[in-house]
Amino acid sequence: MFVIFRWWYFTGMAGIGLTVYGAIETNLALRTNSEPIAVTMADLESDKPLAQPYVRLGEHVALELLGTSTNSKKVADRKTLYPIVGVDHPIVEALEKKAKSKSDLPGFSDCHVFALRNGPAATPKVRRSAAAEGVVFGFDELSEIEQRLVSIVVPSVDRAAVRVIELDRRPVPLVRCLGALVAGLAFTALAIRLYRRRSSSDSKKPPRPPKKPAEPRPVRKRGEPAEERGFLDDEELQKKPSW
Repeated sequence: MFVIFRWWYFTGMAGIGLTVYGAIETNLALRTNSEPIAVTMADLESDKPLAQPYVRLGEHVALELLGTSTNSKKVADRKTLYPIVGVDHPIVEALEKKAKSKSDLPGFSDCHVFALRNGPAATPKVRRSAAAEGVVFGFDELSEIEQRLVSIVVPSVDRAAVRVIELDRRPVPLVRCLGALVAGLAFTALAIRLYRRRSSSDSKKPPRPPKKPAEPRPVRKRGEPAEERGFLDDEELQKKPSW
C-alpha cells in the first residue's frame, strides 16, 4: 500500500535511488580514466578486450535505417539503437544500391556492434560519421529494454560478441560517485531509524476501548400491553405535544 506523507518512506526511496546510482557510477568510474581512448571499428568488432570502456570512435557508418526505438511518450525518454559498421563494410554498398530487405544485406547477421542514444526514433538514413564518443557495454551489462532492442535489430546476434556504445555518455568523477553512495546509505539508515521510532511509538499507545454493542430495540409482542415494554399506545401519542 502506498504510504502518503511519511518521512521515512520518502527518505528511504531517496536513499535507495542514490545508493543504486552511486554503485553503478562508481563501478564505471573505477574502470575508466577522465579522458577517452581512441578506437577504430576494427577494435570494436574484434574480441580483444578494450583498455577501458570510455572511448572515442573514429570514422564509421551509422545504419539508422536498420535501427529501432522504444515507444516512450516523451522524446527525451526514448532509446534508439542501430548497428554501426566500418566504411568499407559490404552492407554499406548494398544499402547504397537500395537493398529491399535485411536478407539482401551481406553479413548483416554478423553485425554485433551497435550505437545507443537517447532521443527521437532512428531516421531512415545511412549516415557516415567522422567520430563518436561514449561508453562501451557488453550485452550482459545492458538493461532488459536495451537487450530487447538488440534482439529486435539482429535476432540471431551472438550475445557474447555484442558491444554497444552509449553515445555522449561520460563517466562521473569518482568523488561524486562516492558522495552519492555515502549519501544514499545515510538516507537509507535514517529512513530505517524513523520507521522504527514510529513503530515503537505506535506500540506504546494504549489500545482503543472496544465499542459497546448497541442495545437491542424492544420488540412489542402481539397482545402485550404497550406500557410493559416501554411503548406508547395511540392515546398516549395523542397526548404528547407535537413540537
